[in-house]
Amino acid sequence: MKKIIKILLIISIIFGLYRIYPYFFSDVPLWYDPGLYRVMFYQYINNLPNIDFSNLYLWVKQTYPPFLWILWDIFHIVWFNVDFLLTFGLWFSSIITSIFVYALLKKYWKIAWFLWIIIFLLSIIQYKAFWWNYYKQIIWIIFILAGIYLLEKRKNILLVPILMSLFTIHRPSWLYFLLIIIVYRLLRYFFYKEKDYKDLIYIWLAWIIAFLMYLPFLNELILPLLKPLITTVWAWHSGTFFSKLEFWKLEFLIIITSFYWFYLKIKKRDFDLIFSWYVVWALWVWLGLFFYNRFYIFFDVFIILLSAYGFYNIYSSNKKIFYILFLVFFWIQSVMYISYLNKNGHALIDTDEFNTIKKINNIVESGSIMMVTHKNYSPWIHWYTLKSTIAPWLFDWNLWWLDNWKQWWFSHWDFKCSILKEYIDKYHKNIYIWLWKRQPKSNYSWDCFEMVLNWNDYKLLKVNKDYYENK
Repeated sequence: MKKIIKILLIISIIFGLYRIYPYFFSDVPLWYDPGLYRVMFYQYINNLPNIDFSNLYLWVKQTYPPFLWILWDIFHIVWFNVDFLLTFGLWFSSIITSIFVYALLKKYWKIAWFLWIIIFLLSIIQYKAFWWNYYKQIIWIIFILAGIYLLEKRKNILLVPILMSLFTIHRPSWLYFLLIIIVYRLLRYFFYKEKDYKDLIYIWLAWIIAFLMYLPFLNELILPLLKPLITTVWAWHSGTFFSKLEFWKLEFLIIITSFYWFYLKIKKRDFDLIFSWYVVWALWVWLGLFFYNRFYIFFDVFIILLSAYGFYNIYSSNKKIFYILFLVFFWIQSVMYISYLNKNGHALIDTDEFNTIKKINNIVESGSIMMVTHKNYSPWIHWYTLKSTIAPWLFDWNLWWLDNWKQWWFSHWDFKCSILKEYIDKYHKNIYIWLWKRQPKSNYSWDCFEMVLNWNDYKLLKVNKDYYENK
């Protein structure tokens, strides 16, 4: 391998390390999802050594598939700190991906693997998956790459636990994986007259085992998935991650270089599993099928894989052209990547807010309820207080629909006090309201509140139950 590739590899590794620089200066996680994961982890950890799903919050059962708690209970038993897993552990999980890619690419030559690492570490899509703390999706990538490797090696017995884990981490993956295999088997039949369908049997076996693990969560996790799958194929999408335009804008170089691989595969009639995966997911996101915008994370992994393979073919045929093209690619993609990190690589709240949130349990009594009136604070408050939290559209304690929250946001203080009575009558507990930097300011000097904490115009208020008793 030439020195230039080694230098670019070292630079890209430094870029990969650069992702976690905020953790060295602050313990504030980068996005909302760590807070949700933290609550989920402690829900299951507090159940140890028992396995009791009845004690879980409803929103936890509706959000997280069953395999995740097994994984993190194991980490907890061997003395891994939950907060470490939600920061440095997430970064480490994303690095593990490279090992499985090596297993897929080593049949070509090790330079293909090095090229993949370089491109992977320069991918803005993969950085954003890390920044958003999409733990399920990152672990999913590891299992899917391991599954493809075992399928290619025809290790069907080992394939079953891998796919079972895959399906219990990410519910829709059963459908996607089955579609990939069907397309793959059709291509192999029409072009090579292959009639080997044993892998389908093992895939179904893995799904049956996974389904048994889902049974305690059937109403929360399986039945709700059937509605968008059956009735709303188009126009059903997640509210997060990239749009099509953003995806093309930030990853256009990687996408374009993957086209060369696609051309080579068609020219050589080399229709392997990776080719089938590329085709199915390209169609999936292009047609905008359900959840498509969240699955750019996965599609991007295979685009990177194929881009590396395309560059490897150029290297094999003409090294001079390869170095010119790859250096230009590396420079442009690096500038885009670093620019994106410098603009977006920071936590959503500052250290003062985070430290104050961690002190809430020392300020308010046990058994009380927290209330946040803006989505920017929902996971943060529930995260570190681990208290029942009233928040717009989240968790199990919210009684209001969007119209009710709009009334709260835009009404006078006396009306706010009047509609809060619903929560007082429902829960019969002390309620504290968090008001801080990342939400609109308002006058909260109302008769139904007591000031608990006041710092630079940001407040923690307690609902005054005496106000309602004297009414």
